[in-house]
Amino acid sequence: MIKTDLIPFRDDKTILKNPHKGWYYHYYDNNITKYFDFPNIDEVLEKIPGLNHLYLRFGWSYLEPEEGVYDWHLIDELMAKWAPKGIKASFRITCKETGGDDERQVFATPKWVFEKCGAKGRFVGENKKTWLPDYGDPIFLEKLENFLRKLAERYDDAPWLEFVDVGSYGSWGEGHNFFSGEEDWPKEVVRKHADLHKKYFKHTPVMINDDHVGNRFDMTEEEKRVEMAYYADAGYSLRDDSALVAVCAAEFGYDTLRRPWMYDMFWENRPIDMELEHYGNIAPEVFKSGFPYLAALERSHCTYAGWHGYPEPWMTDNHYFHDFAANRLGYWFLPESIALPEYFTRGLGSFVDMTVKNAGWGKIYSAAKCTVIFENIVSGTEYRAEAIGSDTSKFLPGQITTERLDVTVCDDWEPGEYIVRVLYTDEYKGVLTPIRLGLKGELLREDGSYAVAKTEIK
Repeated sequence: MIKTDLIPFRDDKTILKNPHKGWYYHYYDNNITKYFDFPNIDEVLEKIPGLNHLYLRFGWSYLEPEEGVYDWHLIDELMAKWAPKGIKASFRITCKETGGDDERQVFATPKWVFEKCGAKGRFVGENKKTWLPDYGDPIFLEKLENFLRKLAERYDDAPWLEFVDVGSYGSWGEGHNFFSGEEDWPKEVVRKHADLHKKYFKHTPVMINDDHVGNRFDMTEEEKRVEMAYYADAGYSLRDDSALVAVCAAEFGYDTLRRPWMYDMFWENRPIDMELEHYGNIAPEVFKSGFPYLAALERSHCTYAGWHGYPEPWMTDNHYFHDFAANRLGYWFLPESIALPEYFTRGLGSFVDMTVKNAGWGKIYSAAKCTVIFENIVSGTEYRAEAIGSDTSKFLPGQITTERLDVTVCDDWEPGEYIVRVLYTDEYKGVLTPIRLGLKGELLREDGSYAVAKTEIK
């Protein structure tokens, strides 16, 4: 085998935009108008490096104002603009919100569910201005299931939908009942809400919030471990939206994470999402230039990270921090070397050893396909061979992995000298996307492959 050292050709400075990882921004946050008073917000967002998607959170009432009458414009118009630019979306549709006099905020669960259909609920909050549904009421659950079915029919196959939160239970859909009398519904009711999401979103990752279990008052710590294992075993992903919240910073470790063991249950098989506290609300002695947040992202093996607040102050104050995290969120593949046989023989299979370091905090959860491309130096003719045996999901964070790839050269390939290119692609909902590697741009070709070696076919 002839080994080519690729470390001299590495690029660990350029921020790579890769599928299913990176930063996101709360586009609809608490209501559909918050933060939109910032001038040229869309132009600012377009310039954010490593921006993977927009996170949308608003009440069910915005989408089904009358029973069986659906209004999808808040999602459709947004993605008609952003999807062609390569920006995706995730969403959480809630049943209990706070703030504002808009009836859709007061009744995040549509008013007709109670007035017309008779589902139970009550007003809560300091001014008794927010409607709290009875999350276990059979009528409520029936109407919620009808809605989730329609929501999934419309969006489950959308290639721009990164993930869906279980948002139908708890204040702001976070899975806890702060600001609602701190009443916990039985764990079976919470499971019902989660499983309804997973029942209908079959092709999109579904996230459970750590607070669906962690902030229950009726469970011991051991019972919480057992309950969280239910969601891990059922194939949910994990979300935490309390990083650097002041009470967590005061009570827990430097990274402010309440229960680090939760992430260990999920990250090897499903992505982790870590949301920062509202940026404008974080005291300097809590934020500490972002270092505790970095510690949280690394400890949790985080794939997605996001923040609330105006985008320009965040980027102005934290662009070095932001850029440092962009590549490290999820997977980040830095090739070490490629080893090839002395030459390839037509009609025979050969082995190629590809050695890659995953310098990210997490991993890739699809077994991305590797293709080896042979480009004739004289004629420019290209031949493609799928590399059998490639499984990038085994590239663990911080580790160097060598894959032995089985590559077959066909009988009709012309003899001669060739440039060898490698192409890694992710397939999601029928769409193939090249995976960018941490190599210099001079090696990158238009199809997303990288020229990494030379060889001969005899």
